Amino acid sequence: AQVLLDRALTIDAVHPIALNNLAAFHTAIAPQRDRAQMLLSRAMDVAPSHPTIVAGYASALLEHPLDLVGAQSLFKLADELDPQDTTMLCNYGLLLKSAMGDFDSAEAKLERAIMVSPNNALLHSNLAVLYQNSKRDMHKQAEEHFKQALVINPDWVPAICNLALLNHEVHEDAGEAGNLYRRALALEPDHANTLCNFGHLHVDVLSDHAGAEALFKRALDVDPGHIPSLYCYSHLGVDGAEEELLG
Repeated sequence: AQVLLDRALTIDAVHPIALNNLAAFHTAIAPQRDRAQMLLSRAMDVAPSHPTIVAGYASALLEHPLDLVGAQSLFKLADELDPQDTTMLCNYGLLLKSAMGDFDSAEAKLERAIMVSPNNALLHSNLAVLYQNSKRDMHKQAEEHFKQALVINPDWVPAICNLALLNHEVHEDAGEAGNLYRRALALEPDHANTLCNFGHLHVDVLSDHAGAEALFKRALDVDPGHIPSLYCYSHLGVDGAEEELLG
């Protein structure tokens, strides 16, 4: 892919979509964030009113260098240019909730995205997470959208994992939660969030500290910086880590 995109830029060095796509490649597949930022800046110089370019640059500002105000301004512009861009609406909604604390606007963006693309499992899953993490009692809505995501894509591991968490913490159904975690791990054995949450279930309900320890270790083998696993593992008191954490 990189060879083809580089070749496209040798033909037209200022083609905005080629610049944007190569930046996306360097963001997600072969991380070179400084190069991605440079490519996006060039694309914006060439096509400052192209909705895909504007939305891509806004998304980049959520990572490196972090510029929440700039990202929000660009997402607003992208929304005006193409109000049916579901990727933009999803990212804009997540920004509004996580960085701005604006639940209602975030919900509206994600709901609009689902109206445009009702069979998109990712959109239903992201709206469900918004409801799941809300301070309002919206677990029913979260469960509905996780289940809808799984109707669309039965193998969508993040939705399976989060639905398991709802069964554990809200419905207090450890059996169903365990079944869902095992289903998720059968599909993706190295999914760190599932490993961590399943470990938490072992501690919280099953009183199986050895099983929990094994799951936390697997999660940290996959992602050594996985903060929830580090926290849960330390609280098992392994190698004195709990005492250090608690001071």
